Amino acid sequence: MKLTILGSGVMTPSQNRYPSSYLIEGDDKKVLLDCGFLSLARLTEYGVDPQAIDAVAISHFHTDHFGGFLPLVHCRMVDSIHKNEQYKKLKILGPKTIEERYKKLREVMWPEPNEI
Repeated sequence: MKLTILGSGVMTPSQNRYPSSYLIEGDDKKVLLDCGFLSLARLTEYGVDPQAIDAVAISHFHTDHFGGFLPLVHCRMVDSIHKNEQYKKLKILGPKTIEERYKKLREVMWPEPNEI
């Protein structure tokens, strides 16, 4: 198993610290523990394809732990469309209200093409 600290949990990023996000790799699986608002950029810096993420586990709903979740999902979906590939679903783990919160965020931040 390998642990990469993408961010160690700060609300105000600096050159040395980023919002919470930990990449756990093992048994050909990649899991993000928390997905702070700079997680996607940090994955890119480490050369990790967002499509390679198998699961995301969210500890709680502060933006430094959850703010990068919707951008990660959106990035993966758009990438799949551009590559004409089937979308690889993420396994999502988190507090019991995660599905409801995801739907609300998506409604606000991710308009359907006919809404633009």
